[in-house]
Amino acid sequence: MEYLRATLAAELEWVRLVVADLVAGRLTWSEAWLREVAAHLTSEEETKQP
Repeated sequence: MEYLRATLAAELEWVRLVVADLVAGRLTWSEAWLREVAAHLTSEEETKQP
């Protein structure tokens, strides 16, 4: 149970830091980058299916 608590606390802190970076403008991405990532993930998913 202690491991689960520590893991969840660390994940929550990571989410809070990502949100803070988004709000402050330190973390950004372009539409082109999002499309590239989506295309890559889609091709990986298609490869995994039987």
